[in-house]
Amino acid sequence: MFLTLGALLTIILLYFAFALVFLPLFSKKICAICAAVGLTWLGLLIGYLVGWHSDTILIGILMGGSVIGVMYRAERYFRAKQLANFWFIKLYIVIVGFLGVYLLLSRRFDSLIVMIAFAVITGFLSLFFIKSKNSGLTADEKSLKNKLEHCCD
Repeated sequence: MFLTLGALLTIILLYFAFALVFLPLFSKKICAICAAVGLTWLGLLIGYLVGWHSDTILIGILMGGSVIGVMYRAERYFRAKQLANFWFIKLYIVIVGFLGVYLLLSRRFDSLIVMIAFAVITGFLSLFFIKSKNSGLTADEKSLKNKLEHCCD
């Protein structure tokens, strides 16, 4: 319980540090809460890997939040660029991200390396899929695609 409370306090302190001090120095917009959570789970992950603690549940929760944050950031990018089929990349990020977190926390590093290589290759191949437009789709296909792309709206 001490580790959990310490992690939550760390997130709060890092959030204010990033929001008020560090992030205003950068020209690129970075989410302060994402940076705080990411740095917290990174510290906890290092502590876990070197044997300082054994709490993978807390790390997994924080890493899962980061996976969802990456998915939402990608969605904003795809909408801004008006690229099609970003429902696919949202699903891809979530599945690959959660699998990566699981493999990392279960210390299956050989499988993690294979999964990362597979994810990079299929990620590049999917770039052809996401650039396709709606032309040639039936009304039912357009409706289904719209439901998939706006599942969280």
